[in-house]
Amino acid sequence: ADAPPFRGVEATAACGAALGTSTFGVFETLQRALPQAANKFAGPSFATAHEVEIGLVASFGAVVVAAALVAPLEAAKVRVMIGDTDVGLTDALRAVGTDESGAPAPKRLWDGFGPLLARELPFTAAKLTIYAAAQ
Repeated sequence: ADAPPFRGVEATAACGAALGTSTFGVFETLQRALPQAANKFAGPSFATAHEVEIGLVASFGAVVVAAALVAPLEAAKVRVMIGDTDVGLTDALRAVGTDESGAPAPKRLWDGFGPLLARELPFTAAKLTIYAAAQ
């Protein structure tokens, strides 16, 4: 049987919303906190002299936090989209978070963290750097 054309759309929407909101939220927080911390520890003019570098660190930090938050949703999204049965996002999360015997294995939810980080880091760091420069 052919797969439904919109299989996984809710999982994709959940991943996109979680990734976008967490990335921008963490980025804005780091963009405010890092210059204050840098000036406190390295002198009053450090943040101004290293604005681009601090922005990149804020971008990288935002991507790492967002990827850690979204990795379980991404794993479930893949399970929903390639699955041969119609399962929802919560069922897919449960399936990813259990081992072959059915025992809980929450660590498996983050198995895709590395590839997700590799996918998101270059794009999102560049996007946030441009966003910060345009403000």
